[in-house]
Amino acid sequence: MEHGMKQQNDFERISTLNILADCWPFFVELAICSKLRYEWLAREVRRLDATVLCLNEVSLSAIERIMADSFVRENYFVSEWGNSSTKESINRTIGKHGCFILSKVPFESLSAFEWSTPATQSNREVIVARVNLCGISTVLCATHSSHRQKQHQKREQQITELKQAVEADAKYGDAKAFFILGDLNVYSNSEDGMIVRNGMLDLWAETHFTGTAPFNDLDPGTPWAPVALT
Repeated sequence: MEHGMKQQNDFERISTLNILADCWPFFVELAICSKLRYEWLAREVRRLDATVLCLNEVSLSAIERIMADSFVRENYFVSEWGNSSTKESINRTIGKHGCFILSKVPFESLSAFEWSTPATQSNREVIVARVNLCGISTVLCATHSSHRQKQHQKREQQITELKQAVEADAKYGDAKAFFILGDLNVYSNSEDGMIVRNGMLDLWAETHFTGTAPFNDLDPGTPWAPVALT
């Protein structure tokens, strides 16, 4: 999201990215090449240059790699810090891997949201942050919903529970802007209905399926698009 301001070239940018965790069995690592990919992590953070960046599948070793970069340390507040050797994190939001937020503006509130019912239970906590963007009190929920294709009902229940819980929380309920972002694991176009049913907008659809240029490219956001590392 880019929210225009009066000054030229001055705007706030919110970005999200699943970095693909580095904690899989060796035969998976043969395919995903985490060691090589992670050499590019901090460079990608710098390239995105987001005001707020929400990451998924972040391990403690990934946090160490990101935080080793001077640009990141000098420009971002972060939701977590840890040590991959001891497998300990300060806020205990990273198990095998988890959600992680970097923000150029201070966090006004920061919480880990745990799914509360058997229907929505997951070991991936949602990281909820409140920040001030362009003078607007904004809540961002870094989310990684259930991944199995047949769990579409569970994904919708998770999004519904998250929205209702955040709106009911005194720390967040009076915010003027509310975002759920991250890897929602949506497999089919029909699942987008859960966004409408919860009274929200799909920002990708809003900015890629209109009749007005440059937002009329009909780009479905295909995952796993190959990107040359140059």
